[in-house]
Amino acid sequence: MIMSNPRSSQHPAPKGFSLVEMLTVIAIIGILGVLAANSMSGLLGTYDLSSAGQAVMDELSLARQMAITENRVVEFQIYKLKTGTLDSPEYCAMALVKSEPLPDGSGSRKVFLRKVSFLPTRVIFDSSATFSSLLLGQADEANPLPFASTVPAGDAPTALQGQPSLSFRFRPDGSLDLEASDAAAADPATRRRHWTLTLRGYRSTPESGSSLPAKNFITITLDPLTGKAVVFQP
Repeated sequence: MIMSNPRSSQHPAPKGFSLVEMLTVIAIIGILGVLAANSMSGLLGTYDLSSAGQAVMDELSLARQMAITENRVVEFQIYKLKTGTLDSPEYCAMALVKSEPLPDGSGSRKVFLRKVSFLPTRVIFDSSATFSSLLLGQADEANPLPFASTVPAGDAPTALQGQPSLSFRFRPDGSLDLEASDAAAADPATRRRHWTLTLRGYRSTPESGSSLPAKNFITITLDPLTGKAVVFQP
């Protein structure tokens, strides 16, 4: 009489995964990986945007402080550049500049108070006039500030020379040389003007013709009478 092995009946040999099961597991892992990557990308984008907003606020605060403490005009310059992370030139860098007289008294030269500061990777100033009125400039042709020009050679870093720039100035009393009122406003109560600078991700563009900003953005408003800045981040 042939006796069956009790071990083989109680503990059947383990079965392997089928090809369909393996492919299903691989597909699930791939989907989870894509979701995790998108989530991480969004978090990094938000972090970069917050860092950019803080950097701009720090530069504005320093410019105002130096203008007051040193009793001089301090110029805030914004540069339009094409960096390695951008496909086209965008306003993405800034610096503080002051004028110093030449030793021979023949004129003055621009002196950079510190190194040029670049916004975090793929964060830019939104060039739309709707969201960044500061980049549009003033309508007064006799006083076209912020002053748009190209960076001259000589005193500027080589990477900036010949590049488009915008600039405005902090006076020794802390105010800005920007229009403080909007003559076109019908209501005198709303004529006081505040200038805006909006930061957004390079790819995070609003829909064409939309009156809404990009999905993720930071707006900084400047009061020309006091020179103080306020940041808004939804």
